[in-house]
Amino acid sequence: MTNIWTLFWLRTKQYLANKELLIQILLPYGFVILYSKLMNIKGQDGLPLLFMFIAMSFSIGIGIPIATIVSKEKEENNLKSLFLAGVSHIEYIIGSIIYPFLLTLMTIFILPLITQTNILDITHLGAYLGVMLLTSINIVLLNSAIAMLADTQAKAKVYGFPIMFLIMMLPILSHTSDYIELVGKYSFMGSYIHFFNNIETFHLISTDILSVIVWLVGLLILNAIIFNHNH
Repeated sequence: MTNIWTLFWLRTKQYLANKELLIQILLPYGFVILYSKLMNIKGQDGLPLLFMFIAMSFSIGIGIPIATIVSKEKEENNLKSLFLAGVSHIEYIIGSIIYPFLLTLMTIFILPLITQTNILDITHLGAYLGVMLLTSINIVLLNSAIAMLADTQAKAKVYGFPIMFLIMMLPILSHTSDYIELVGKYSFMGSYIHFFNNIETFHLISTDILSVIVWLVGLLILNAIIFNHNH
């Protein structure tokens, strides 16, 4: 527990010290406010905005920052120092996802309030929270794995760009062809896409959720393997 809290405070300093990360976190909120005001969007009309900008927030406001921080730690050999100090892979993963978890909660509650949609109604709340949290954790773990594999921050950004593009564009492009729809269905964004396309009929017990859970387990194992390799 001590190591986890140490990592938490380390992450706090890293987020506050890097203004670029703070801008990335706040940018999707600015876009949603701008679009909502310009287009006078309220109620269910705001769902397409949520569909687009929650994915954007998960990508550039949650995924990229964790990749930046982890890759910087590795490049400066701080990652090895943490390992030598006795931080286990479980502690490192937990310590690394605390802020993304908090940012996810902030995103999934504040953006619907800005657009004044009813997605936070008790009818949809359970499925909404479950899908958003699982999707966000998968994105964090995927970016963390990429960052630990990269030798430098520059390489982490290069490797992470296709993932960023996929997270932001796959939900939008999923309607353009059957092939992209199939890829989206079994990707870590599958339940996210299905939820927004079928809000009234979506159930947490479904193949989409099972697919996301399989991704989660696989990414946890991948992070543990990479962590031990770096150790």
